[in-house]
Amino acid sequence: MKLKTILVLGIGRSSHYLLDYLQQNAEKNNWKIIACDKNADDVISKTIGMQYISARAINIEDVFELKQAVVESDLVVSLLPPTLHFTVAKVCLELGKHLATASYISPEMQSLDSMAKEKKLIFINEVGLDPGIDHMSAMYLLTRLKNKGAEIISFESYCGGLIAEEDCIGNPWKYKFSWNPMNVILAGQGGNSRYKKDNVVHEISPDLVFEDSVELDLQGIGKLDAYPNRDSLSYIPKYNLHAAHTFIRGTLRRENFCKAWNILVKFGFTDNQEKVPAEIINWNKLVTWKTQKKQDELFSNWLISKKLITPILKEHFDFLESEQILDADTAAGKLLQLLQVKWHMSPKDKDEVLLWHRIQYVQNSVVKTLTSTLLVMGENESHTAMARTVGLPLALAVEAILTEKVKDYGVQAPISENWYNFILPALEAEGLRFTESDF
Repeated sequence: MKLKTILVLGIGRSSHYLLDYLQQNAEKNNWKIIACDKNADDVISKTIGMQYISARAINIEDVFELKQAVVESDLVVSLLPPTLHFTVAKVCLELGKHLATASYISPEMQSLDSMAKEKKLIFINEVGLDPGIDHMSAMYLLTRLKNKGAEIISFESYCGGLIAEEDCIGNPWKYKFSWNPMNVILAGQGGNSRYKKDNVVHEISPDLVFEDSVELDLQGIGKLDAYPNRDSLSYIPKYNLHAAHTFIRGTLRRENFCKAWNILVKFGFTDNQEKVPAEIINWNKLVTWKTQKKQDELFSNWLISKKLITPILKEHFDFLESEQILDADTAAGKLLQLLQVKWHMSPKDKDEVLLWHRIQYVQNSVVKTLTSTLLVMGENESHTAMARTVGLPLALAVEAILTEKVKDYGVQAPISENWYNFILPALEAEGLRFTESDF
């Protein structure tokens, strides 16, 4: 069997389970793995004892250096920030290498589709959790139902990275950072969110995303908030659900999170563009500057007096009170600094990943509902459910490409049966199992 080299770019939060799976399967598949980041010592510390993985420092912004690394490989895994994927993809295209990422397909990435097909290259994207496992599990269910003659009339899919409630005592938001913190701060700002409900198309501007949230009460789990996730409508043709009256993809948070976060959005605390005056050095000064409340007045009391929140949300804003020095130059940056302290995962904290599908369908003139739930618990702050559910499907996509289980060329998400028929059973073997209810 020919030696295959896998180049992993970016050794961050999602890399542990990816590298571990590649290491465990390297000998039988004759793989060599090169793990790269800015600091080789960081990579070495994360790959101690992994004999098939070598560490290397790399400056991604140096295209010559990037090409030197890519040319040695058969496949590149990019765990870099999404803005860097296109640079990596162009180098992969030039040098004839496959590419795998867990990020959404950008218009720039999509523009490489025909050229990747010409070169018989697979550029698989959206193969993490959300997007990723959500696509594959949804397509598996939809295909199964259609093969039984069912007509799909409604599709809803919600996913969230949460924290075990017992690890949120004293934290009314019931949330901590288990993945990229700034992405949480800027959630909903990537353009209008669009979805279809009861044959009506809804287009929600970024400032209204959290106001548009709904409450879900999931059996065995409890009450959760859900807000729309990006452009759901773009997935209708991919899922072949043109006839469905409802099509929604959303993000989950604990109960009351969205009502409280909506206040922060409304007053511009998640704005990462406007510069904040240098004298605004802490949370209280920032709130006073944004709202014109009195300096000695609690933000929560001011919000209640203005009838902007009910008393049930008072604790959410009291929790944010702090004299911590915040030296970022935007409101979003200052909020990030504050929450990196307030929402920091302790070493023993456990995160949760929850993915929930609800599909209504008609079979034999009877309307039925199928729900499918994936609940994954993390082990601790360094071995999170989020890293597991992002890293494992990405590693399995690498295996599918290099073992030629999938030969679908071009830029793509894992929506075809070749992908989900390989990855879903492998995830189940790793302990990631869905439970279903059909009624």
